[in-house]
Amino acid sequence: MDGLFTWLPDETLFSWCSRYHRLTANGLGRSTCQQLFGHRRIGSAHDLPGRVDDLVDRIGGRLGSADEIILDHTLLRFYLPFRGLRVANDAISAMRGPGIGSLKYRLGLLTSSWGAEHPLKACSACMTEDRRVHGVAYWHREQQLPGVWTCAQHGLHLLSSSMKIHQVARFDWVLPGFSELQDQHRSLSTVIGAERSLEPLKRLAAWSNAMVSEPAGRFDDPVRLSKTFRARLIVLGWASSSGRVRWGPLLEDGLRHLRIFAEIWTRADLANRSLLYSQLTHLLGARALTHPLRYLLWIDWLFGNWTDFALGYDQCEARQEPPDQEHTVQVKRPAVDPRRVQALVQLRGGSISATAVARELNVDPTTVAVWAAREDIAPRRRPKLLKPPMLAALVDGLRQGLDKVLVAQSGRVSVVTVTKVLRTEPGLSDHWHRVRFEQRQKAKRQEWLTLQSHAGGLGVLSLRKLAPAAYAWLYRNDAEWLRDQVAVLEGPKWSGNHAKVRHDHRDISRSLAVQRIALALNLQQPSHRMTMRDLLCALPELHTVVRRLDRWPRTVAALQAALVGNGTPNTDQSTLFK
Repeated sequence: MDGLFTWLPDETLFSWCSRYHRLTANGLGRSTCQQLFGHRRIGSAHDLPGRVDDLVDRIGGRLGSADEIILDHTLLRFYLPFRGLRVANDAISAMRGPGIGSLKYRLGLLTSSWGAEHPLKACSACMTEDRRVHGVAYWHREQQLPGVWTCAQHGLHLLSSSMKIHQVARFDWVLPGFSELQDQHRSLSTVIGAERSLEPLKRLAAWSNAMVSEPAGRFDDPVRLSKTFRARLIVLGWASSSGRVRWGPLLEDGLRHLRIFAEIWTRADLANRSLLYSQLTHLLGARALTHPLRYLLWIDWLFGNWTDFALGYDQCEARQEPPDQEHTVQVKRPAVDPRRVQALVQLRGGSISATAVARELNVDPTTVAVWAAREDIAPRRRPKLLKPPMLAALVDGLRQGLDKVLVAQSGRVSVVTVTKVLRTEPGLSDHWHRVRFEQRQKAKRQEWLTLQSHAGGLGVLSLRKLAPAAYAWLYRNDAEWLRDQVAVLEGPKWSGNHAKVRHDHRDISRSLAVQRIALALNLQQPSHRMTMRDLLCALPELHTVVRRLDRWPRTVAALQAALVGNGTPNTDQSTLFK
């Protein structure tokens, strides 16, 4: 049993838990989950599991630290190079904690057209070799990455299984086996051509693996990304030297390049001109995208290899450094007042007052006091009005975050006097602003939570109309907290974003995919009577169609044509898709 507490090469955490489940013969998956993670279900996710800290504690750290397990044996690292370090740290904390909560939402998976699902994938040759070398076939992390559909070692299409996605074995521990896996690219290769479908997938797999080797936050600056891609467009001749994009030839070439991926993945939206234009304007306008696969597709299109893209990103910063440094010198040099330096030297000596320094340097005494406060030098006061008890009362009121007008009224002084105290007392201004922000943050959060709890069923648009000021403040100053709250809202989610238009695009895309797959299956096995199961195996996304037939009219029509045209006599929708 001691040999179990070692990783197989490039093994996922889910794979190790599945091996543990098989060796311990627990029977029920929830028993293994309870033993390893302290919960009957949380921890059984194959892509982004939670409660990793509990796992590490229960096995005594014999598989490494929680951070090492998360970064090296789950899919999280794939989503971090284009995200900031704060998001990365929050994601790791969520996976170490009691549950991942809205992590997939924060990573942008739920709001991207790619979805948040990660089908299990395996290579048939790797499975055979793993059984020979290790005695068991297991899940390789490299093959689970989004965008990877070919085996880097054997050059074969990966087999896939949707059993962890479509509730077939959502909480079970499974290892790869030939009976559960399907080659969803086999039928498409018949129509597209095996070599034509394999080569672009090999390139994309190479870019996915290259990206996983990058640290978190490596490409998290959307401004630099914009400059990197715009500079590349200039080199390729699709933008002028000033950066003005020649959209006509650019979009035509982009659609020509992306069309093969649209055919492989049966996604018509990838080769949609208006959507491509919209996404490119987002990218060139320094607005971050939601899913790394879009960056990978465009890197494949415009750069051709990962090294050129990474080098271009680095050079973009290097080219900007000399102008920035020159600009910084020009801006900051006048701000470094030599009188300020001289005043601080004299005040640190402690032998002269701020008023005397101001008189000597011909500067306003308040200015000298502000300079001193910023360096944590307490002023030597000789008050005429602000006696020590009154000054202490004003400072105490400001430390509590009270409004300057209220503090002035309580001390029977002017607001100007209170402002002067705020600016000249070391550290008081920063403390006052921080407390004021926290007070307002607490009030706005409470206002939003109260509204959300008493307005059940309303979507975010309706809530925004009821409390526009609270929403606007939270959106500008506390966006991550607001996103987390909106993510758990029941009923309508973020709307007003052309969701119906995008769904229509998906309906069209899915109907075209059904037609292509039906054609491929007919060409492959002309005498075989096609069934709904055949189509579901080739295109697992059809499970969503079957659950809501009324929302997919074009896809339903394509399914009827495929099944009825193949000889299925029953055209009743209630039984046709069972």
